[in-house]
Amino acid sequence: MLTHFSQRYRVPDELPQAFEREAREVFDGGLTVARDLDRVPLPPRRRRPGAS
Repeated sequence: MLTHFSQRYRVPDELPQAFEREAREVFDGGLTVARDLDRVPLPPRRRRPGAS
């Protein structure tokens, strides 16, 4: 999940797509580009064997 984009970028509406393209150059898994106040469902945490 990509979050917290700096305010220094001048064209905020284009940024989510630009960051996604850049991330895709090195990562081919699931990717979510989150915006402020987005709610993104996450899978439940996996418990490690022996952890309490």
